Amino acid sequence: MSQHDRTPDPTAGAAAHPGMDLCQQVYRIATGAILIAFLLIIVLTTASTGPMVQFLGKALYYTILLSVVASLVTWLVRLRLEKKALAEPAAAVDG
Repeated sequence: MSQHDRTPDPTAGAAAHPGMDLCQQVYRIATGAILIAFLLIIVLTTASTGPMVQFLGKALYYTILLSVVASLVTWLVRLRLEKKALAEPAAAVDG
């Protein structure tokens, strides 16, 4: 058995972790929120530039920023889950 054969597949253990599904859902929601917010900003500012549109545009802008932060935090959590999933099979092989 070569060293390559004992290297765990990072997607095998990680995909089995229940937190990975939650990460994927957060990614999908954040991506959808960003796309919808961009579209609404474009539509609203095309129609008008009044005070209500400015307020909604600013709210949508902060929605985009919040979605980006949520995606980055989710990415960091996912990295930790993947490292943990990789470490668990290695500990079982060594033990």
